[in-house]
Amino acid sequence: MMMKRYRFLTVCILFLVCLCTAACGVAAPQPDPVEMTPYPENSVAPRAENSYSTSSYSTTGTEQTVDEIVAALEPHKPEDLGVANLGEYKGLHLSFEEQFVTDADVQAYLDEYVLPAYKSLKGITDTDAGDILLDDSAIRELNPSFSSLAEFKDYIRQKLNEETEYTNRTRLYYTAIDAVIRNSAPEPTEEAVEWQIDYFIKMFYDEVRSNYDGMTMDDLVTLYGTTYQGFRDSLREYAEESVNQMLIMDAIADREGIEVSEKDIEEYADAHGLTPGLLKQSTTEEDLLASVRRELAARFVVDHAVIS
Repeated sequence: MMMKRYRFLTVCILFLVCLCTAACGVAAPQPDPVEMTPYPENSVAPRAENSYSTSSYSTTGTEQTVDEIVAALEPHKPEDLGVANLGEYKGLHLSFEEQFVTDADVQAYLDEYVLPAYKSLKGITDTDAGDILLDDSAIRELNPSFSSLAEFKDYIRQKLNEETEYTNRTRLYYTAIDAVIRNSAPEPTEEAVEWQIDYFIKMFYDEVRSNYDGMTMDDLVTLYGTTYQGFRDSLREYAEESVNQMLIMDAIADREGIEVSEKDIEEYADAHGLTPGLLKQSTTEEDLLASVRRELAARFVVDHAVIS
């Protein structure tokens, strides 16, 4: 459940901020997509590239489309998120398996991203006979700043190591948060949960509009094989857990007197692949300070835990 939520929250975070791509035109590693399991009897496959079609039934149960309903949503954080009922959070025993970048990971990156780019450059289709292998010459054609395949592999490994370091840190934070939540009894308000659902849906809406030409939220709901209300209900568990995390981390930050410095913001921005200026432009000052403060609280739990 923790990793399922982590994948979902990762997608949501990436919807909100534009992560910096790797230098020299190499795309950053992609996160796991949200699983979408269409119902065969309800879903309709895309008609063509960047063209989508919904089924004939109403996904809202009203004369309004999902897009019209979501466009009118204005998520406002309620004054009362709930009660943390904070339990033990110091000296926790956390079980965590760190991930490492292997040669197979580097090769998989080359196969998934670099080889298709080289084929496109050379006008080679998948139906062409013969295997196309990347070599020193191919890498130089793709990017003259690299002299050999070995040098390019070292570069890819470095970027994957940076991504893995960030992933490990985030997974460890969620492991710590989950442990504290199990020791606590957070009670989120219904208003806070509904706010988070609205917030998640608005992010999906913005993502669909900005990145999928011709697709609507009705299409997305249909592809999930559900109705608008069903789509909202499917996000309730995530919303409750998100509010629980806020309650717990805020309570720890309050109890430990955690304050946010400019250096903390700079480190937070760097860890998320952003500049402090771009980070401050992407959110409000209140939300930014709250996010950094909660991460500092999670770091406090990790720093005072026994990790095996």
